Amino acid sequence: MKRKNEKISIRYTNTKYDNLKLLDSKELYDTAMEQAMHELKYRGIDVELELEEMLERIQGRMIYPSKVYLHGDKIEIIKSNLIMIDLDGYDGKIDELYKRGLSNLSVGYIHSPSHVPGKPIRCRLIFIIDTAITNNDTYLYLREIVTESLSKLGLEHPVLDTSNANATDIIRIGHGYKVYNPEARIEFELFKDEVEEKVDEKRRKREEKLQRDQGRYYIYTCDELIDRANFIKKHKSLEIYDDWKRLILSLVDYYRSEFINADELEDIAVALSTDSRKKVLYGKGGLLSLINTETLDITIGTFIWTSNKLGYRPTYEIVNNRVRVGKIENETEIENAEELELEDGKYITKDMAKEWLVDIRSRLIEAPPNSGKTTALMSAMKELAYKEKRPVIYIMSVPSIPLVDSLIDIDNKVVGYYGTMEDTGSVEEFAEKEISRGIRIFVTTYDKTKDLMVQLYRITKFLAVEIIVDECHQLAQNYQFRNKAISGLLDISRHIKIGLSGTPEPVLTNSLFTIHTNIKKQKSAINAYLYNVYTYTNKDNEDALCATINAIKEPLLKREPVLLFVGKEKSIDFIINHVREVKGLESINISKIVSEKKNENQAYRDIVDKKEWPKGVDLIVSTNVISEGISIYSKYNSHIFLLASANMSPFFDKYLIRQSASRFRDNYYSFNLIIKEYETDEEVKLYDYQAGANTAIYYGSRMAENLNESFEDFSESQRDKVVLGDLAEYYGVSYDREADYFEFDEFYLRQKMVELQCRYYMSHRHSLVNEIGNMLGKGINKVYDVTYQNKSEKKKLTIEELKSREENQKVRSQKRDELENYLTKDAYDGYKRGDKHYIKKLEKSMNKEQFETFRAIHLLVDYESCLKIVSKVTRAAEIHKFEKCLAVVDELNKRAINHKGNDTDEDLIIKVFAKVIGLSKENRRVHITKPQFDNYIEATAHTVKFNVRQIKSMVNQYFSVGSGKVEKDENGKSVNTKDISLWTTDSIAEYFGIEETIVKKALTIFSQSRKVGGE
Repeated sequence: MKRKNEKISIRYTNTKYDNLKLLDSKELYDTAMEQAMHELKYRGIDVELELEEMLERIQGRMIYPSKVYLHGDKIEIIKSNLIMIDLDGYDGKIDELYKRGLSNLSVGYIHSPSHVPGKPIRCRLIFIIDTAITNNDTYLYLREIVTESLSKLGLEHPVLDTSNANATDIIRIGHGYKVYNPEARIEFELFKDEVEEKVDEKRRKREEKLQRDQGRYYIYTCDELIDRANFIKKHKSLEIYDDWKRLILSLVDYYRSEFINADELEDIAVALSTDSRKKVLYGKGGLLSLINTETLDITIGTFIWTSNKLGYRPTYEIVNNRVRVGKIENETEIENAEELELEDGKYITKDMAKEWLVDIRSRLIEAPPNSGKTTALMSAMKELAYKEKRPVIYIMSVPSIPLVDSLIDIDNKVVGYYGTMEDTGSVEEFAEKEISRGIRIFVTTYDKTKDLMVQLYRITKFLAVEIIVDECHQLAQNYQFRNKAISGLLDISRHIKIGLSGTPEPVLTNSLFTIHTNIKKQKSAINAYLYNVYTYTNKDNEDALCATINAIKEPLLKREPVLLFVGKEKSIDFIINHVREVKGLESINISKIVSEKKNENQAYRDIVDKKEWPKGVDLIVSTNVISEGISIYSKYNSHIFLLASANMSPFFDKYLIRQSASRFRDNYYSFNLIIKEYETDEEVKLYDYQAGANTAIYYGSRMAENLNESFEDFSESQRDKVVLGDLAEYYGVSYDREADYFEFDEFYLRQKMVELQCRYYMSHRHSLVNEIGNMLGKGINKVYDVTYQNKSEKKKLTIEELKSREENQKVRSQKRDELENYLTKDAYDGYKRGDKHYIKKLEKSMNKEQFETFRAIHLLVDYESCLKIVSKVTRAAEIHKFEKCLAVVDELNKRAINHKGNDTDEDLIIKVFAKVIGLSKENRRVHITKPQFDNYIEATAHTVKFNVRQIKSMVNQYFSVGSGKVEKDENGKSVNTKDISLWTTDSIAEYFGIEETIVKKALTIFSQSRKVGGE
């Protein structure tokens, strides 16, 4: 038996809309209705309530009878256990109706908004399902069965509303209700087979239709159909009813095929209809009656053919948005977008910002640095809150304390909340004190926003608390690392009014914003005169830091200000300790910024408080602490450098690099990227973040949906044993045991996509430097070689340095020996959860190459296998060994599947070398001497007409080439030996000492992640 759902899931409006009939005109009524529907859709309150509390709460309001989420502009059901069916103008006594058996099904009724006491009853019958429904088709067919049951009690159309309604249809509620049997429940188990049969039949018909139409026509977007409708109306007379009706029927068929929803159908029909036709759109023979027509012998082709015949030609943007039938449509970007261009020297105005703040829609504002977006919004908030007395409290939510400091304006009643007792007291005391002083604008950090908003909501009588999120791309970018802070902010996302960002790609999602405003400047997006690239051929170790010193020494010798971004504090200390060894730089003034604590750093205090370059400072070396949001006004001859090194400064996040390049708000001389040498003839292939994120989000959301559907059949004991696999975790799916519900975390997945993007650019550096140029609006001025020459420049090691090196080797050896003491099962699980305690502990306790290996593979394999793989790593070159092996097998598998008869160069080399050394299905491993290996390489090169170097490189990539024991050759001479096999799942398993099933599972996850990443 399934457990009863005692609580009812709904979404309702905060505002009451029970007096709409009192409005003077139809225009006012329509406007109020539109506002009410918009509030419910985008800012509705989601709750789960007991029956009586629910009935009290919803009176006079609008509701969805379900828990829902926004997918684009479309509302999707999460779960529902509430059905309401209209009973209009019933002349009989309602009490007798319940006595005749209705109380066995319905708990009671609630009045419709237009019910007048003393007149025939107009109400909504209330039914509660004992099992939460998670699929709209299931909901529809169950509602249909309930309606049929009512007809047996003598209730029929028009008294009983027999039209079927979705779980996401809006219901208006009046005042007054009566409960007859609070225990009445619709037992889903009794109707389950019948409902599932109807759902399956509908799914089969849709799949058959899609199969028939495969490749023949497109899924047309609502925007295109509206565009076509306007074109038809302009070029063809639709006063003849049959012409208009035929086109409407064409659209109705498209709606019934579920390619557009009811709201979209209505929008297209209105665009198609003339003024005279609009009057009968909802009347007899109009749109709503046509929707319920039993059979249609017309398709969307009629509508498309009509517009094409009249001469309609779609724009490139419209064609580009079409999706061929059968292909997954993964639109998660904000569909409503607008572009504004600022003239040279102009900034975003206060009036523009006021329009955004009073607009009912939530808005993502993309604007380049130095466009005045934050300044304009702060001015607009002050005017709306204090001069115009608008009944709103504003919270500016920012990622860091320095940004709080920079926005506080005590004179103009903008106060900051830091969340520490010594600064502001408890949040309750702070909120009550400031509200009593008349404060209406607050600035706080992400992690304190939810607590502050809850208290402001509690103590104030104002209608709204609205949140403006600065640097909102960080919600996805840093989701895993600041999970608690960002999750708290997302919990109150319906209060987010505006998001600000210069690099908004990670948060181009409908789940937060309904419109995307892109502010462009006529001039390039960066104030720098030049964009330079500095490369080095050294390994990514301390030599890379020496190369960085070579890069920055020229402007420093001229005493030109240099801001250098480096990703690790240890690397910063090395640079500071050695830059003064350069002749002429012995006396330069250096400031190090690695903390947000202003009191500890005078230079940092000057930057945050005065927004100017600190006096007397030549070089500032900083982590990403000041890479975003901080404005620094400096001289024209200033320079910004950023080191992107895999081991010493892992800054490969293109959004972070773009933000770092914009810290100087005045014109400055150069932005300079320091990076390891790359192949200039490598194809520039930019990482498609949005495509990867869209695909991953689609799979993750579908996975959660399917799990919830199948979960209904689980028994109590089976539910208690649920353990999700790595693939589900990879796609952001988790199981809430308390709620018995599988949740999908979109922002976890978006952060993972940012991480994959960084890893992509770490190895595709030529693509990265070009992408940065695109983002900065600058071509590369010059590429400099700043390779550190070890032999000529490196000093001899002193006795102390030799001892230190020897001691370091001992420490490294000890860490390797004690790996199992650090990398425990608890630490493994804690790291996967994003627990900062375990992350810091593992990074500190493990050797760097082993920690980096663990970080790369922890989502691919289980704990025991992870421990074995990590224990084999002894040097930096082995960090990505396991992933590279998976990549080879994945590539070989894809080639085998897609092979069309013609071998590629790689295929030919693999086949020839395997044949030369004697590898086969029966003989999967070959043991040969080193001289034999060299001879086989040369023989292969001769056969396929490639040079020896290319063959050796290819063999090392596709084959496991292991060193064997030293043996005696036929002449008694000692020779090295090699064990060679083609990389397969079993050879990978043997090499790393793990089970082949684990390798196959890891390969599945790895292969899917490559698809998602767009590589």
